[in-house]
Amino acid sequence: MEELRKVYDPETDLSIVDMGFVKDVKVNGSEVEVTLLPPTFWCSPPFMYMIMRDVKEKLRERYTNVKVRIIGHHDSERLNSCIERGITFEECYPNEAGGYFYDLYKTFIIKRIKARSYRVMKIIKKYGLKGDEDFEVLGDTVRVGNKVIGDKEEVKELKEYVELLKAINTKSIIPTEVHEAKLYRLSLGINGEFCKLLGESRRERN
Repeated sequence: MEELRKVYDPETDLSIVDMGFVKDVKVNGSEVEVTLLPPTFWCSPPFMYMIMRDVKEKLRERYTNVKVRIIGHHDSERLNSCIERGITFEECYPNEAGGYFYDLYKTFIIKRIKARSYRVMKIIKKYGLKGDEDFEVLGDTVRVGNKVIGDKEEVKELKEYVELLKAINTKSIIPTEVHEAKLYRLSLGINGEFCKLLGESRRERN
């Protein structure tokens, strides 16, 4: 399902499909139910909440009724209930959240932005742009400054970057040195490979 490929694990910047998080998908007309299996029983509730919420939001673009549930997690009952009711993480974990959820979410969004910024800068410099221009998605193209970019792979990269910028209410590229971008990419990549191995090991046992 293409919508699920657009949902990313905040710790790795990899699609939850590529990470093996998607256990099952059931579609019945305008209804869809997605079952997620995290790589470990003890995955952080804030991260699982982020993923479940993003899955629900993405699928609502196509389906009227969306159900997202998680299995094999130490707090699956609470997470499933909160996502089903559409309440915030702070409402879901009133005694534990401490008001830090958005700050945590923003921190990981910025990490993902910085990790992608090197590739994005390579694209926009190819078109003679500086990187301080605003981005705007126009159907199957992306406008950056006074240039409209239509290459399929470049548009995909830029669209995902724009979505990340929107998540923290900004329109302009976040300046990142090349070595910094590579370090962020390396860090997320290592996390991703580690989580993939944990997930593969778990699925083999089940």
